[in-house]
Amino acid sequence: MKSLLAFLERNLLAITIFIFVFVSILVVASWAFFERLSDEQLGNVRVVNIAGRQRMLSQQISKNVLLITSSENPADREQYAIALSDSLDLWQTSHDALRFGDESLNVSGENSDIVERLFAQIEPHYEAMLSAGRCLVGIVNEQPALSTACPSDDPNAYVDIILANEAEFLNGMNRIVFQYDEEFTTQIERFQSLNNIVLVISLGILVISFLFVFVPFSVRTQRLLRTLQASQQALIERDEQIVASEQATQQLARNLATVVELNSRVASILNVQQLLQDVVDLLKDRFNLYHVHVYLYDSVTSQLNLVAGSGYVGELMVAEKRSIALNNPNSIVARAGRSFQSVVVNDVSKAPDFLPHPLLPDTQSEFAIALMAREQLLGVLDIQSEQQNHFTPELIQVFEIAANQIATALNNATLFESLQRISTHEKVIGNINRSIEQASTVEDILQVTVRELGKALRVPYTAIELQLDTTPSDSK
Repeated sequence: MKSLLAFLERNLLAITIFIFVFVSILVVASWAFFERLSDEQLGNVRVVNIAGRQRMLSQQISKNVLLITSSENPADREQYAIALSDSLDLWQTSHDALRFGDESLNVSGENSDIVERLFAQIEPHYEAMLSAGRCLVGIVNEQPALSTACPSDDPNAYVDIILANEAEFLNGMNRIVFQYDEEFTTQIERFQSLNNIVLVISLGILVISFLFVFVPFSVRTQRLLRTLQASQQALIERDEQIVASEQATQQLARNLATVVELNSRVASILNVQQLLQDVVDLLKDRFNLYHVHVYLYDSVTSQLNLVAGSGYVGELMVAEKRSIALNNPNSIVARAGRSFQSVVVNDVSKAPDFLPHPLLPDTQSEFAIALMAREQLLGVLDIQSEQQNHFTPELIQVFEIAANQIATALNNATLFESLQRISTHEKVIGNINRSIEQASTVEDILQVTVRELGKALRVPYTAIELQLDTTPSDSK
């Protein structure tokens, strides 16, 4: 079946042309056939009408001859004679048309052998009645007989001839009319049979057209439609991918621009608290995040202490002095600090170590990034979203770049603060040394020391307590 359909599809054009030509020929032939049939039927109807009229004319002839012989008024006899002559003329014309054909009457004269034999049987009666009628008309019009065709001058003799042959002529014409009707009925039945054959052929052609043209064409059309639909769907998907790629590219460009902005801002800030607060506020605002905060690691206590949080909630959490032990097994932040790596949880409901906070009830996904510098843990950047699967690979990459920059800036700020404290201490010690050098007594030295330490420590009261040993010394 598949091979047949394939063959039909390959030769669909040739098959379609063949069927079209065949149907065209059949239509033209059918039209010509039925046109001829219509003409023949019209001719047959005329033949039957003329044959039936012959019977009427023969009776009219008999009536006219009786009127002629029974009328005593010469004028009436002349009128009857004229009517008889007209009837004879039409009767003769119709008879000759039935026998031999007449184009003016649209009669072919093509009779069957049976009809010809029937005409031959009534021919003597026809000739006798026609001759007698002509002779009677000549007598009434006082035209003496000029030939042996009218041997008598007695009108009654011709009347007798007409009446004597009328019955045989009528019976013969009846048989001819019935024979015409039978033959024409047979011909109509034959034409109906031919019409049925043409109808069957036409239906067969329609069935063949359906099987060998419509079905393959439908199959090809459906395949083409499926191909077009697939192509259209592919184009739509490609356009969607292009749009999504463009949007992702634009979003990535915006994210990278935020990272550049973050880098430029943190590079100029040397105060740790200000640095971290600016970082969390910038990240939350630019990336439309639910919450961002930063924990700093205290190596002495092994605690992660919250030092900066975004928004009002972040201020409250910092005020709580929130801290998480590095070894806490129920904290994503602690896991990131222990592993020195990033931890992504796109559905916190499935994370056993998610540590919720009552001030952040809508957290759905969390991303904790260890802040590392010189292979040392500085803290953890914790980012939260109210949407599941928020952290895509592209977004993770951007946040990790930002975390590296934050760690670098945090390390620099921490080093700067350490150096600043060392410088301050050295300055204080130098001032104390210079003041002590100018003192001349132990009491002056102690007073200078107390005064300078109070200034350096910024305390209102400073005292030095000396404990002297009162045990008598060995004089030896």
